[in-house]
Amino acid sequence: MNTAFLRGYQCPPDVFAELCASLLQSGKSIRVFAHGDSMLPNLRGGDTLLCSPLDERPVRVGDIVLYLTPNRQTLFHRVIRSREQDGERFFQVQGDNTLNPEGWKSTTEILGRVARVIRSNGMEQGMDTLVMRLFNRWAAFRSRRKLNHFQRLRALEQGFFSLFGG
Repeated sequence: MNTAFLRGYQCPPDVFAELCASLLQSGKSIRVFAHGDSMLPNLRGGDTLLCSPLDERPVRVGDIVLYLTPNRQTLFHRVIRSREQDGERFFQVQGDNTLNPEGWKSTTEILGRVARVIRSNGMEQGMDTLVMRLFNRWAAFRSRRKLNHFQRLRALEQGFFSLFGG
């Protein structure tokens, strides 16, 4: 597997995003140190994520994918739904620790998928094992359920405020 390492080099987020995109599109894997809490409890700050380019296997619900935000930032979030529209596949992505999805991403917007997680204690987890595939599907289902529940509560809240003039 072709892997590129850049240690101790800091660059602006948009340059980092372009570098990640270029390496993944050329067939190379990248290692990224996780930070932030949007994917807790599944991914933690200090974890090392081995991100592989998309191969012949299609993106699946439950996969943790790398994509670019509209302001050219890189994010790792989970695919929670998929749909086909006009012959193109789209995926709804959301952090495991957030209530709002990031929106729908086309296959062309997804740069790569997490293939392996290396915890800060050195323990490694391959994402393509049966156990991890089942766990990732469960996490996607849990996020969808949480989102649906939140949307129902939001609709009730809006109905309540419109009823009582709030």
